[in-house]
Order: sequence, then structure tokens, then C-alpha cells
Amino acid sequence: MKENYLNQISKPIIGLAPMDGVTDAPFRYIHSKYGNPPPDIIYTEFVSTEGIIRGIERLFEKLIWHDFKIPIIAQIFGNRPQAFFEAAQIICEFGFAGVDINMGCPARNIAKKGGGASLISTPKLAKSIVEYTNQGIEYWVENGLTPNGDFLDQKVVDKVNRFIEDKKLKKNIPRKKIPVSIKTRIGIKEPITENWTQQLIKMEPSVISMHGRTLKQAYKGEADWQELAKASRLINNNSGILFFANGDVTNPDSAKKCLEVTNADGLLIGRAAYGNPWIIGNIINSLRGKKTAQRSQQSLKKVMIEHAQVYNQTKSPKSFYEMRKHLAWYIKNKPNASQLRSALVKVNNINDLEQIINKFQIS
Repeated sequence: MKENYLNQISKPIIGLAPMDGVTDAPFRYIHSKYGNPPPDIIYTEFVSTEGIIRGIERLFEKLIWHDFKIPIIAQIFGNRPQAFFEAAQIICEFGFAGVDINMGCPARNIAKKGGGASLISTPKLAKSIVEYTNQGIEYWVENGLTPNGDFLDQKVVDKVNRFIEDKKLKKNIPRKKIPVSIKTRIGIKEPITENWTQQLIKMEPSVISMHGRTLKQAYKGEADWQELAKASRLINNNSGILFFANGDVTNPDSAKKCLEVTNADGLLIGRAAYGNPWIIGNIINSLRGKKTAQRSQQSLKKVMIEHAQVYNQTKSPKSFYEMRKHLAWYIKNKPNASQLRSALVKVNNINDLEQIINKFQIS
């Protein structure tokens, strides 16, 4: 087996999937604290390699992590192998448990530039990106985060160190090799699952996670678990690579069915986690034959407020408007949800939030 800490986690491994604009540091904190149990692994939202290596600090904010003893994997995207070499070193310095390469994002602005899911159509470039990422990790293990004439200028290194200091992140991380994984889809316009999976296996990642839709589908239609089963069969014949299925797993029943169909080593839960930090814990408990925890009306209010507080602690209060979507997700399908949502999408601070949710009955 490939040396990989994920091999020490009981299967099936149930993780929080990377989601752009969603799985930020406050969201990850709430899922880690209230999961009961929390996810086995958690991914960050994706971050641009080009932005990281230029030292853009608002992108560094996406790489803040809280120490819950849960493996946190940083997901990065781009299309230039050298940028992955440099970005991997910064990811290591931040102390992440792994690096995940995004080969599945369907966003047009990313696909047009040759990143995300468009890499499915350029397997040679995809392979080169994986190789450079591994080389970047190995370079960091040997040298730490140091400027070099060919990459990582001193100003960027200083920004990384200052950010780690300001945010009180862990320092002096043991320099050891971390696994590289890939998250992708079943094809571009049509499924090419078997051919693409064979290409991915040659790249020798620690994990292949696959969403059961094509780039063209984005998030429309249904995820094709039968296509994921094809990938799983091929990967299971190549020891050392784990396979995670993704797409349309919304509750314990669908999680069980997806695992039965795909025979995957694990599942990544995405949109079902919106406003529901209990969902992954419920899935894990169900799959492992344990009772699921019930949450109270008071706990929902408490979590909403705490989520907002953590947001203020880790991000700029000026961007509090980004919390509004999370607040609206929390009260989906609740009594008076329409009225409450109308109020929540206008909040600008925690005081506004407390005043609003205290006026409504949330069950």
C-alpha cells in the first residue's frame, strides 16, 4: 500500500467535499465541532495556485485551519505545473495533511484557462501537474519554505510567515511528505470514465475522488453511480490508491446505496452539508451501526450565532454579507422559513442576527 495516513482511518471514509465559496474556515470549524462525530477528513474550498504563489493574502484566508485533530486537505487549481510546484511548498508550510488537485470544477472561467475539469481533456498536462506537485512537496521536505532564484521570491515567503504568525497557526511543522490526491469528474461532454480513470491511475495519486457528472452537466441531472462503479473497479485493482465517490449523497440511506453500487473506499458529501453540520455525523453513525444525535431548536440558534462569530474572528467583518447564504441554509424547510430568510439575507453583523433569530421559532 502507498504510505498514506488515510489507510489508518476506518472505511468507509466519509469526508466533507471541497466547495468553492462554501467550505471556508468558519464552515469547516462548525462541521468539525458539531459533527458528532465530525467528518473523517475535510477539504478546503479550492484556491488558485497563481494567487498563492503571488502571496495574495485574501487567498491565504482560505487556508486558515482550526486544530480539531481532523485531517484537513488543501485543494488547489490551475493549469501551470511550475505554479503547482511552488504552491505545494506553501501548502506544506501551512501544515495541511494533504494536497488535492482540482480536476473537476465546471466553472467556465476556470475551464477556459485549462484548469479544473478541462484537465480531463489534457491528460499529459494533468500528469505533469501531479508530478510537479509531488516534487514541490519533496523540495519542501528537504529545504523548508525558502526563496530560490527560480521560484518563491523572498517577499512571498515573508508574507506566508507573517500570516502564520498573525493567525496564530502552527509553526515548525514537521517536514514530512504529505499525500497528493485528485478530485475529478466522469468526463467533459460524455462519460469517458474508464479511459480517464486509467490515465489517473498512471499519475499515482494517493486518492482519486470522482463526481458522477460530466463538466457539461455541472450540477444538473443525476450523478451516475454506475459510472463511478466502473472507476472503482479499475482503481481497486491498483493497490495503494483509494477511491472516493461523490454526488447525490444526501442522507444515510443514499450513502449506503452509493457505497453498495460503487464499492468505494469512501464518500465525499457536498451540497447536503449546506446549513447542516450534523449530516456527516449522522451518515457515519448510520453506516457504523450507531444512533444518530438529535439536535434541538436551541442548538440550531447557538450554531448559527457561533458560525457568525467564528466568521468575524477569521475574516473581515466587511465581508459579513458572505455569511447570509449560510444562515439561509440553516433554516431551510423550517416553519416561517420564507419570512426568516428574507430577514437573514439582509444581516450585516452578529447583533442583527441575534435580534432576528430570537423573533422566530426554529425547530
